[in-house]
Amino acid sequence: KFCTSQIADGAWKPHTLIDHRNRLENIVDILGDIEAAKVTRQQMRLVRDTLKKLPPSRKKKPAYRDKSVEEILQMEYDKKLSIKTVNDSIEAISSMFGWAIREQLLTGNPSTGLKLRDEEPDIEKKDAFDLADIKQIFFSGDYNPSAFSKPAYFWCPLIALYSGMRLEEICQLQCKDVYDDEGVWVFDINPATDTEEASKKLKTKNAIRKVPVHPYLISKGLLK
Repeated sequence: KFCTSQIADGAWKPHTLIDHRNRLENIVDILGDIEAAKVTRQQMRLVRDTLKKLPPSRKKKPAYRDKSVEEILQMEYDKKLSIKTVNDSIEAISSMFGWAIREQLLTGNPSTGLKLRDEEPDIEKKDAFDLADIKQIFFSGDYNPSAFSKPAYFWCPLIALYSGMRLEEICQLQCKDVYDDEGVWVFDINPATDTEEASKKLKTKNAIRKVPVHPYLISKGLLK
């Protein structure tokens, strides 16, 4: 009911439903299919603390996807879910309980305020390319169109390097989105599409904007 309501109210996009459901289903995977009104605060702490011990992508990776949480916890693995991923699941479950209260289906939310404190700076959570990496990838002489099976594979990383645009924004670009705007070539980031099959999805309303095309991209033949 919660998922159906979120889609109908426009709070979620249909293509995000699987990710949302996976976060919510953690409570069933860990506690079992128990009555929602009987979930306790202590049980929600158990859900949170169990998630901290589980590996990433357990429903996708062959090594884990057919196993129960109990079976996975007995296995050995190097990586565990990040604090952010755990918090995303707890927040999703809390949102579901909050919705149920507003719909007068439940009277309490046992998961309020259970998010973990994340003190690690975002910049340290992923290994970023340094200048030497960038030079090796793009300027060692091997980065050219003939090295790629499709033109998009060549252009997308270059556009990212010279624009700072999001990957999804770059991959959704259509030819009509690159044009001369009063003497300046721009990428026009917009939600408009030619066909329903090629529908675009922007992260926020503020993502709609124009980004100048770097002269290097023009020199490499982007306009052609």
